[in-house]
Amino acid sequence: MASLYTDKLLLAVLRDLADELGHAPTCRELTARRDLPNPATYIRRFESWNGALETAGLKAHHRRHAPVYADEQLLAILRDLADELNRTPTVQDMLARDLPRPGTYIHRFGSWNAALAAAGLETRAWRPDYTDEQLLAVLRDLAAELGRTPSTNDLLARRDLPSPTAYVGHFGSWNAALEAAGLEPNQWQRSPGQAEGET
Repeated sequence: MASLYTDKLLLAVLRDLADELGHAPTCRELTARRDLPNPATYIRRFESWNGALETAGLKAHHRRHAPVYADEQLLAILRDLADELNRTPTVQDMLARDLPRPGTYIHRFGSWNAALAAAGLETRAWRPDYTDEQLLAVLRDLAAELGRTPSTNDLLARRDLPSPTAYVGHFGSWNAALEAAGLEPNQWQRSPGQAEGET
């Protein structure tokens, strides 16, 4: 399915936001704007956030705010969080803290569950035989049932449906899954101050 956003539109949004802020926007600043595309869309389309900024003619951010982690450091962070929570961390747990993004784990280990398994943690079971199209069909059916774009909480409340983590594992982020399903991204409900899902 074609993207809801063209490259030209995505880059124009970045430039407009940069004009508004007076500097090249960060991922967090874009995430805070629910009316704009999700950073995951930019990362998927332009390979990285800095790649999107550079393509838009904006100054790329230095890596000081995005340290490069070794695989074992990433896994240790997962284990430490599991100890703190006394359970296996979820994507939402990571997004709610100043920790490496779930997309980093997905990129490095292939999926969220693969990262959990590498850390020696229990993975959340979902049907391994779901295809991308089956997952998207679930989203479309649920959207029709609810009369709106589903949120991650809508799925978490339904034991008969795949976990939001399945969508992150398949599509890189919740909003990327919504976009692939032809649904409006960035419209899902979240509690105040909660970071939005990506990659």
